[in-house]
Amino acid sequence: MACAIANAAIEKCYKTLYVRLPDLIQELEERKAMHLSKTVLYKKYARPTLLIIDEWLLQPTTESFCNCLLEIFERRKGLSTVMCTLYEQSEWHNRLGGNVQAESVIDRIVHNCVDIVLGDLNMRAYTSPTKMK
Repeated sequence: MACAIANAAIEKCYKTLYVRLPDLIQELEERKAMHLSKTVLYKKYARPTLLIIDEWLLQPTTESFCNCLLEIFERRKGLSTVMCTLYEQSEWHNRLGGNVQAESVIDRIVHNCVDIVLGDLNMRAYTSPTKMK
């Protein structure tokens, strides 16, 4: 789903960046290990007109990463961000660490969002040539 949205946006000439949340976490950890500034990372994710984050909160996040998300979303004010997730919005707070930073991240998302809930629809299973009967 996330890739389809990204491809459609690119076809419409929107500057689009797609990232899996585990890859974003790894990128931040690598920058920290190499003692590099996070500013470059923030700019990279703040710049595109459309940022698509796939596998949103698939794994719980650390407080440090939650702070990173807070900074990215703060810089993206007025731009479009799509998060594709298996989790209900009500579960995000705990998966982000259940702290004030988590609340701040959610606050920057939910007050300017449109939810598209697909329910139990699994596109991989739905489009699979070897559908289970």
